[in-house]
Amino acid sequence: MEERKLILINEFNRNEKLLYLKEENLSDRKGYDENFLGTKNFSIRLPVLEDFKFGSIAKNQQPGSNGNNYLDYTHFSVMHNKKYKLPYFTAVNNDGDLNYLAMDHDERNGDNWDQDYRLKIGTDFYQFDDEDYYKSGLQKGHMVRYFDPSWGNTEEIQKIAIGDTFFIQILALR
Repeated sequence: MEERKLILINEFNRNEKLLYLKEENLSDRKGYDENFLGTKNFSIRLPVLEDFKFGSIAKNQQPGSNGNNYLDYTHFSVMHNKKYKLPYFTAVNNDGDLNYLAMDHDERNGDNWDQDYRLKIGTDFYQFDDEDYYKSGLQKGHMVRYFDPSWGNTEEIQKIAIGDTFFIQILALR
């Protein structure tokens, strides 16, 4: 069994608690669960886009349970536009009863955004990078709210879910 490699993010809130964890290997992410609210008799499926007029769908080179049109993370998924390097949409499962981190959080410092290697083909990541934002007047915003996917049975799962929201293809320009 391959050992998990977690990257500790050196960001702390006012109470000196570690806010989130990043993991280099994203291949085990389950993503959005269409049966999260009930059973197979009641499901909310991910949208499907075909021949969308604004560009093509960036294909996940290591597809997860939702297929190669989606990037799956901890409790959420993203469909990414290859041409415009922005998300078409995100879908997130949020369990408020287990979302302890969202109930008690403080302001955070600057964020560390990474590119998702699962979109890389050759040398192109089909994503913006920090140089694209530098002195552009644009800010990076979350398409999946920072704390929405941060639920689970362990604090580690909750913090990995938060870390999963810091990939560039989950950005909304503001």
